[in-house]
Amino acid sequence: MGNANPSALSEVVGQPLPYDDVLQIRDRLWDVSPTLVRYDAVEPPSEAVLKAGLTSLANAKTAAASSSLLKKPISDFYRTDPISRASVTMASCSKAFTKKDYDIAAVDEAGGAQASYA
Repeated sequence: MGNANPSALSEVVGQPLPYDDVLQIRDRLWDVSPTLVRYDAVEPPSEAVLKAGLTSLANAKTAAASSSLLKKPISDFYRTDPISRASVTMASCSKAFTKKDYDIAAVDEAGGAQASYA
């Protein structure tokens, strides 16, 4: 926000803003919440926030513990991003590892080990 022009912003928004420069905006941020302009400082939560959090934890309904094993939330980690989903190579790798559909003995049958270079 170093070279921001509040009057240009007010034109884009379509409503006049009561600020002439960035310093006035920072002063308003200070009025609203001083933590917004305290850079590199960690603020401890207020007592009210702590009480609200503890109250919600105390009133939360929890499920009973079970002896069932935890399940992984992602069944196919190798296909979680769009680039991997669009890749034919990643599709075959994913199939090999998730469905255990591969034959290690057949890797070198095609005339030696193969490698892929990006």
